[in-house]
Amino acid sequence: MTAAQWRAVIPYGVVLGTMNIVFYLSLSRMPLSVAVTVEFVGPLAVAVFDSRRAVDMARVVLVVTGIARSRLGRAAQRTRSVSCSHWQRMVTLGTMISATASH
Repeated sequence: MTAAQWRAVIPYGVVLGTMNIVFYLSLSRMPLSVAVTVEFVGPLAVAVFDSRRAVDMARVVLVVTGIARSRLGRAAQRTRSVSCSHWQRMVTLGTMISATASH
């Protein structure tokens, strides 16, 4: 691997590892169904920022309404924040990796 590829892969690994650690730690604080729902917020946020179609936005409103109605506790809210930011970083770094791999 080249130096540029290593500079892209190392942060990706750190983000992916941290995201998984936070997910597994969350399982000790909330039911699996809630943890998976919270984990889903990250990719949902990435999809929201990539899409401009009205039908996609309507789906997002339905998902957000369902999550909001579930009245997640503080642990779930913290996990949601970390999960969302790590998913965004994972997608961004994955894009960098694929760009450096094609050179």
